[in-house]
Formats: sequence, structure tokens, C-alpha cells
Amino acid sequence: MVVTVTSLTACVRFGFDAVGDPGVDAPTTDRSLVVVDTGDPTPGDHPAAVDTGADAPSPPVCSCLLGCHPDKTCRELAPSNVSPVATTCGVLTLQAGSQINTTTCAVSGSSVPCAGSIQSLSGKASVCVISMQSLIIPKNVTVPATGTPALILLVQQDVMVEGVLDAGAKGKNPGPGGAAGGQPPSSTTPAPGGGPGGGKVCTCTASYDIDDCGGGGGGFGSTGGAGGPEGSSCASKSLGGVTYGVATLTPLLAGSGGASGGNSGAGSDWPGPGGGGGGAVQISSQQTIRIEGGINASGGGGTGGDDASSGASAGGGGGGSGGAILLEAARIEGGGWLAVNGGGGGAASQRPGVGSPGQDGQLGGVPAAGGAAGGQGAGGGNGAAGSGNGQPGGAGATHSGGGGGGGGGLGRIRLNWYQVHPGPTVQTSGVTSMGAVQPQ
Repeated sequence: MVVTVTSLTACVRFGFDAVGDPGVDAPTTDRSLVVVDTGDPTPGDHPAAVDTGADAPSPPVCSCLLGCHPDKTCRELAPSNVSPVATTCGVLTLQAGSQINTTTCAVSGSSVPCAGSIQSLSGKASVCVISMQSLIIPKNVTVPATGTPALILLVQQDVMVEGVLDAGAKGKNPGPGGAAGGQPPSSTTPAPGGGPGGGKVCTCTASYDIDDCGGGGGGFGSTGGAGGPEGSSCASKSLGGVTYGVATLTPLLAGSGGASGGNSGAGSDWPGPGGGGGGAVQISSQQTIRIEGGINASGGGGTGGDDASSGASAGGGGGGSGGAILLEAARIEGGGWLAVNGGGGGAASQRPGVGSPGQDGQLGGVPAAGGAAGGQGAGGGNGAAGSGNGQPGGAGATHSGGGGGGGGGLGRIRLNWYQVHPGPTVQTSGVTSMGAVQPQ
């Protein structure tokens, strides 16, 4: 076999190597081409060229859900409302008996110990921030979140919610970050609901026994329902709470409380306290949030008026407004529910008898029922669900019948995702808006 080296003035080769390497060749650095005679006896045999140039590296592939920097490292989502913090928890699986307490900013009953830190939100309200590698809530598991600050979960990888994260109010007690329902300091002194959209109290006090109206429902994303008037010539109602906040949920705000009912009688009669505002939950994931169960941050139901001892009328409390849910991730998937419904208004006292309470806002798109009317007392208004405002409470049936509490208004839902991916498929009940994340 003859090997011939042919001198060239210049030669640059690209393409497949003789051994079948499909990589793109780097230019040869020498000025010679090695030619090998394969010894093929066929007449007209031509030498086969063997390219000795080194292959250029294959270009790296970007597999990051949020895209890549020029050096192919992954871009990251900058969470709303707070700065990123160091991951303090690993793979967090919440199971039956798990709870999140935002006052202590700790998770109990989980697969691994997990605690976060309290931070100031825009120099105002405090929030509990917990950072973890990934978050799992299995099917048939409901995890309550309670406490004074709102809740923010920062997740480095995926979030899977097959069960339920419950940050809703329970009666007069608000969800995390929410405002309390109005709690009357005395039997004849009504109290407005807490928060920027707290329900209003009755102002009709022209004469005896005409101020037993229901409390107004709390507002947030939509307005609360008016409290029903006492059944007399006075047609004054307790106004529902107003809307506030912004669609982006920056800053992260929670729901407002409903007002208590009114009561003109002295003694042991007691107007119903208002329902608490729904809590505020933010989950920021660097990868995918998948909701197959749900997240509930709805308002609490108003309490019914109480005249069990004296038989006088007392108005029902207004329902609390729904709170807030902010999800942001590369992708948001699943067919579960996000709900920030209003609580139902409480019924007035039956004279005699305690009025029925309004229902707490539920997960899904069904309105929370107002307390049912009974005796001379009016029923409470339904809480808002899906869209619209809280419903007004009923008017007392007679001169002595009290008014029902108004239903709570809706809260706010915000979904931010990286919009090269398909949009969210989750179901929502609340004032919902969508936006794009801008990876950094």
C-alpha cells in the first residue's frame, strides 16, 4: 500500500470523517493532505482522502424551561413581592396531619422538617416565606394554612397539588394575611369588618328597634353585598365593602372581613359577628406547577344573630371576602381548582332563636349559601362565586324582624407563566388575570 503526501498551498476540509463521524470538522491547521492508497486492484484506482482535522464541539442544547443564557446556563424566575432566599427545605411532601402556621413560619407533620422566615412586604405587611426543593400534596390530603402573615412558597423544582391547600377563612377567623370579621364589643354596638374592603355597619338609628340590620359583606376583587334592613319604615342598609388592590397582586394582599349585624335591644341579645377575609397564598416555581386538587383561599361565613334569651331581634353578620392566589412558574398545568369565593351572610335571629350562620366559601365555583331565614329573621345573602358581587341580605319580615348579613365579594387570582409554553388549564373562581414571567 502506497502512502503519498501531497503538498498544498492551502486546504480547508469540512464534513464527515472517513470513519463516519458526522460532526462538523474544524478547519485543518496544516497545509498537507494525507492520501492513502487502499490497494484496490481495480483499474483506475483513486486514492481515498483521510481528513485529519479535529471535530468542533457539538453545540450544547438548552433544556431549561425558562430558557438559557448565552453560556447555556438556565435562566431563572424572579419571584414577585420578595427576593429569592436560600433553600431551607428539601423535597417537601405534605401528608395527612400536616399544617402550615405562618405566625411561626413553620410546617409541621411533613416528610422533612421545614421552616422559613418572616419578611416585610413593601415595608408594610409581614409575610411568611418558605423555600424548598419541590412540593407535593398527595391526593385526599387537605393541608390547612393558618396564621397572621400571608404565605409565600418559593420552589426550585416542581409543585404537584393533588390534594388541597386550604388558606380560607373559617367563620369570623381569617385566613393567613386576611382581616377579621367585625366582632361587636357590646350587644348594642356593631363593628365593621377589618381590612381595606371591610363591610359596613348599619347607620339607621332614628328610633327604637330600627337598627337591627344585617352587616355588609367584605369586598376585595368585587364588592360585598349590602346587609338587609330591619323590617320597619327605615330602609337603611349596611353597605358592602369596596374593591381594592391591583390585578398583579403586587403587593400581595388578602381578603377583608364582613361587618357584624346590628342590635337595638339591651341584655343578652347579640348581633352576629362578620366572617373573616380569605388568606393570601403565593407559589413561585422555577419549573412546573400542576394543580389537580385545588387551592382554597375563600372568605368565612357570617354568624347568625342571637336572641335566644330575650327574644329581641339581632342582625346577621356579613360574609368575608375571598383572599388571593398568585401562581407563577415556567408552566402552570392541571385541571384542578383555584377558589377565592366570598363567604355567605349570616341570618338574623328568629325571635326567638339563633339565626343560621352563612357558609364558608368553598373550593370550586358554587356560591357559599347565606344563612337560611327563620321566624321573623331574614336570611343572609350568598357569597360571590365565579364572577359578580356578594348578594344582599334579606329584609326583616316584620317591624321587629332583623336583617340578614350580605354575602362576601370575590378575591383575586393571578397566573404568571413563561409564554413560550401553553397557557394554564386550571379552573378558577374569582377575579382572575394572567401575565408573563420575565426570566433573568
